[in-house]
Amino acid sequence: MRKRRGEGRDGPGLTPAEGGFDPEAEIDDLVASYVDRLVGGERVSPERVLEEHPDVGREVLSRLRVFLEAGGAEAASDDGAGPALGTIGDYTLRRRIGRGGMGVVYEAW
Repeated sequence: MRKRRGEGRDGPGLTPAEGGFDPEAEIDDLVASYVDRLVGGERVSPERVLEEHPDVGREVLSRLRVFLEAGGAEAASDDGAGPALGTIGDYTLRRRIGRGGMGVVYEAW
């Protein structure tokens, strides 16, 4: 069972620092989860976000819009047919798939 604001392990009235419900942490976790899904190519329905998370859904969607407007849109496009990122030899870079300690991976055609 999920804790609600003011409900902690030891009873009502605890702050998030004392083990109570922390809505900011929940929002951060949800946004991170949806960003991972978007980058993986999955579509995220705003209606479904609001339905599944009525208490924090609007804030989650607001933060996802910021992500998309800041350049996450290329990674989250349905078919990778967004604007080309450049070329390498005969290949046109379509979208960034991921990045890590060893480098960046792009989809190319």
